[in-house]
Amino acid sequence: MKPSVYIETTVISYLAARPSRDVVSLARQELTHEFWTWAPNVYSLCSSELVRDEISCGDAFAAQQRLAYFGQCEMLLADERVAELADKLMAVKAIPNTEPEDAAHIAIATLAQVKYIVSWNFAHIVSPQAKRQLEQAITQMGYQAPLLATPEEIFEAEA
Repeated sequence: MKPSVYIETTVISYLAARPSRDVVSLARQELTHEFWTWAPNVYSLCSSELVRDEISCGDAFAAQQRLAYFGQCEMLLADERVAELADKLMAVKAIPNTEPEDAAHIAIATLAQVKYIVSWNFAHIVSPQAKRQLEQAITQMGYQAPLLATPEEIFEAEA
């Protein structure tokens, strides 16, 4: 059985976006495409209803493209434990109270015991400080913390 990787909203957004004029964003788009081509051979891709809801917003054509990528992921279901863990993550300031969706992504993936959460969300998930805070909080709450990484980090570490 392949280990699971939780695909967060930003990854699918980079996959479906038009090529960026910004050099950093364009590089991230290309790395995300490389990751997406490689990862299903090594991992079971999974995501959540929360991601589906987030990527369904906005331009209808772009949403269709995002949903096509999302369709390649196994759906993880949320229950009352997700809301409880997300609330705890915000209570200990591992995720700001203003970002309940980010806390829910982390909670869903943690409870599903995925190996990685893959994201481009540097503000609240994959910056060095965010990783440290989340991993410490999750471990202190008695859970195995998923590894938090960008597509680039996973690809470079595992390919």
